[in-house]
Amino acid sequence: MNLNLNIINYSNSISTNELNDCLILLPKKYKDLNTKIIIFDTFSRYIFYSLRHFNFIYFFGGIIEFVINYFYPSTELGCYNIGSRTIYIFENRILEMLENKLSTLPNKANYNKFKDYITSKQINYYKFSWSKYVLLDCIVHELTHAIQHKEKRLPSRFKYLVSKWSTVDIEFEAVSNSIDIFNTNHTNFLNILGVTGIKSSHSLYPLNINYKFNIKIG
Repeated sequence: MNLNLNIINYSNSISTNELNDCLILLPKKYKDLNTKIIIFDTFSRYIFYSLRHFNFIYFFGGIIEFVINYFYPSTELGCYNIGSRTIYIFENRILEMLENKLSTLPNKANYNKFKDYITSKQINYYKFSWSKYVLLDCIVHELTHAIQHKEKRLPSRFKYLVSKWSTVDIEFEAVSNSIDIFNTNHTNFLNILGVTGIKSSHSLYPLNINYKFNIKIG
């Protein structure tokens, strides 16, 4: 079955073929969506993309967010735009998140025992490898929001902004669906992406998005 999803891919890590092979495994309601997915390698590309397509509100909003991000780094890896029915994924933020995770390695109990076997090249490999898995998970999460929009179940923007993320029903559903999809397809996703050492570790109570990482030594 073909995908209705329209993918524009500026990623340096994951190929469009890899994405298609993974997304074709999703439930039918995901594959039937008439939704655009744009993967930006940098937030700057998102800003210029908005300008080039005359989306001036997003262009100026992106500039403001870019400046604020220097002082208060954003943890938003992706988002769903209701007006354009488009999913935006920010690969650079995914890599920054993984860099922060990997920077805690010296704090691990067995680090001194194995540090001579963990090279910067190996760490860099895992960072870019894992980013493909996290990126796919972000897409699945935002596609759930696209389904909610299609079914007219999204709350108003004001109601969403004044609510705590972990208490919003649509976010609970998005995380829950991601858990189910990745539990079902975890091995297939790893094989398609050529990835090892990562697994979704999200929780519903409390609502949280997280991953388990494992670096193979030797």
